[in-house]
Amino acid sequence: MRPANWACGGSFDDGSLAYLQTKGLRHGPADVLADLADGVAVDPERCYFRIHMMFETASPQYNWLNRALAVGFAMRLAAAVVYDAYLIR
Repeated sequence: MRPANWACGGSFDDGSLAYLQTKGLRHGPADVLADLADGVAVDPERCYFRIHMMFETASPQYNWLNRALAVGFAMRLAAAVVYDAYLIR
């Protein structure tokens, strides 16, 4: 099992800044994990990849994100990671 942690900053369409942090776990057969580490796209059915997401922003409009938690599944493509995330309310 390997940690799958990542963080980034970005902005909304209105210019408001936000910070996203994801933490999670991924595991699977050794050859699949090696392909993931090399940036090779793998069938998501061959790898367990689950995350939770936390947000930070100073924007009054998006202040609700500071109290939000999302969980989801992730999939590693050759050039990107795709999240299927759900807001916990």
